[in-house]
Amino acid sequence: MSFLVSLIARAAHRYAVPLFFRNIKRFPLVFAGVAVVGQSIGTWLIYNCVLAGNWPMIALGVFELGFYTGLLGLLVAKWRNGTWREFCAQLAHPL
Repeated sequence: MSFLVSLIARAAHRYAVPLFFRNIKRFPLVFAGVAVVGQSIGTWLIYNCVLAGNWPMIALGVFELGFYTGLLGLLVAKWRNGTWREFCAQLAHPL
């Protein structure tokens, strides 16, 4: 089982990770849009699950809201500094 997981992880790192970062480097507004949608889903989960008292889903909503807010903040900070392209290139090929 771990051999199969290792093969999948290697293939993902070799093909999927560079493709993902190459696309967010080209389309940062799409990345921002995805982050805003994630924030909206997190806010919706918090609002609706508080009324139902579903605490695990509230925790998931808080996590999503914090995670996507952090990603949006990272995008804004890197874009403002002018280092967005270099940041994406470094993540796509860390070695």
